[in-house]
Amino acid sequence: LRGHREEVFIATKAFPHHLTRGGVVRAAQRSLRRLGTDTIDLYQVHFPNPLIPLSQTMGGMSDLMNEGLVRQVGVSNFGLGRWQRAERALGSAVISNQVHYHLLKRKAMDTLLPYAREEGRVVIAYSPLAQGVLAGRYGPGEAPGGVRARNVLFTPRNLLKLGPFMEVLRSVAGAHGATLAQIALAWLIHDPQVIAIPGAKSMEQVEE
Repeated sequence: LRGHREEVFIATKAFPHHLTRGGVVRAAQRSLRRLGTDTIDLYQVHFPNPLIPLSQTMGGMSDLMNEGLVRQVGVSNFGLGRWQRAERALGSAVISNQVHYHLLKRKAMDTLLPYAREEGRVVIAYSPLAQGVLAGRYGPGEAPGGVRARNVLFTPRNLLKLGPFMEVLRSVAGAHGATLAQIALAWLIHDPQVIAIPGAKSMEQVEE
């Protein structure tokens, strides 16, 4: 990114064991050195740590913002109440909440999205393709290995139950001359308060 810094938006996270006031600051400083930049556009709490008060974590975030090292603060995997408490502790907007959200997992629609629309916040959808299920990569007899094998979504029973849903998704994709993944992502980002962050293993996947 050297020479192109203002063309990109850099987001990174602090791990749960770094969430004391000083720990947040030190973790951000280390990230800045590794990234070779002087500002993080969005610095996020990776996961809530119930053993460390939000006042500590957001105090560190406030210090970073006051020093100009962080431009915006975000959280991940926060329920609505914890998100609102984080904002009160920070004394300003916690602009984003990164949560598990896709066509098969819609809990974010209950409270997080209404709040984001009302307050001008953003929901960042991680695993927006359900680890490849919504791209049509897996089905009965085609479950993945590795870490994904522990996901209950990939049990033979659940993959079989998904059959009718996937047929509807294929029908919609066919009607629009699109791939399954494009439809699944479009469903998310039609809402202006939602950003999707799909993973990609090739340039072709990025382009798609």
